Amino acid sequence: MKNKYCFTIYHTRTDDDIEHYYQKLVKPGFFQGTEIFFPYQLNEEGRNNYQKYLTQLFKKTDLEKVLHLPHGKANNLATVNNIDDTLKRMVEAIDFANKFGIKKLTIHPGEIEPGVSYEEATAYSVKHIQYLADYCAPFQMNLMVENMNGRPELGVFPEEMVTLLKAINRPNVKATLDTGHAHVAKQNLRDFVLTLKDYLYHTHLSDNDQTRDAHGGIGTGTIDFSLFLSALKEINYQELLCLEILHKQGQELVPMAFVLDELTK
Repeated sequence: MKNKYCFTIYHTRTDDDIEHYYQKLVKPGFFQGTEIFFPYQLNEEGRNNYQKYLTQLFKKTDLEKVLHLPHGKANNLATVNNIDDTLKRMVEAIDFANKFGIKKLTIHPGEIEPGVSYEEATAYSVKHIQYLADYCAPFQMNLMVENMNGRPELGVFPEEMVTLLKAINRPNVKATLDTGHAHVAKQNLRDFVLTLKDYLYHTHLSDNDQTRDAHGGIGTGTIDFSLFLSALKEINYQELLCLEILHKQGQELVPMAFVLDELTK
């Protein structure tokens, strides 16, 4: 398995930041993909600038591109509260991704609100992800449901993820496995990989000590990445390894990619 690395470009990044990513990560060939975000939090000028900076980057590279759909309590898919606004924002994000020809979209399944049962929340999540998957289908896009940290969020355990994906029952709905989330949830990463093997289409890599999703660098926490990478090799995983790690400058990610390469051997 030859690792393909991915870095994140948050909506707060500047033109200089993105040029730095190009010079230090992309141009030398260290990274092959990037995961961007729909900048709904920004005003019109901010959105236009983010789109312009990304357009300039993508014109001079053939990076594989992923978009992370809006998430968090304000974008909860496991509810009927404010769902029209949430789905509208999701559709806007999908349209934003389509401008760049993006085919892979990370999506959170949502969380259980007070007074709502697990079964009800799951049914809401399934219905709304089905709606978005059907919207994506004409664009040949795949939604990738991400595993989460713990309750009240959905999608915490491997078997739960598979049950959710089977209930959604759409060919363009896959899975993203986040190592940081799984570790906080005290899940065995090898078991998670093997359970999701028929759906796994993307990964988020970061480290932590199980107390919180710290988005720490490789080796700063207690995750056994050799175990994780061995499991990926076992299922012949060919997709991106996205370093979803907090950093000031992109060059900080390069040594972590080298460490992962060594662990893969």
